[in-house]
Amino acid sequence: MNSDTMVTQELLAAFIADQQARYDAYIAKSFPTDEQYPEIHRVEHFATFGKRYARVARKDRSGSCSVVCFIDMNNGDILKGSWKAPVKNGVRGSILSDDRGASVMTWCSVKYLR
Repeated sequence: MNSDTMVTQELLAAFIADQQARYDAYIAKSFPTDEQYPEIHRVEHFATFGKRYARVARKDRSGSCSVVCFIDMNNGDILKGSWKAPVKNGVRGSILSDDRGASVMTWCSVKYLR
């Protein structure tokens, strides 16, 4: 991909939908007989935007939020991070790749570097 490629809102929305699907599949597999799903385990994935990065987070039913990852809106890089900012010790992947970054994501966050 060209480094000048900008991430579109549609591509970011597709990435968030993919992450929501990974989370839902994990919960359905882990708690197959839990009749209270989705009330207890339901989360909503969303993005907030800074000057350069979009913070992808999830909010549970109690209103508690946690960071899933950061997306560099200039080039699609996926980064791990704290609530305030991405950690710049290595890019985990890109949402511009063929799998939209699925290979570097777990059901809850970004995979650690090895």
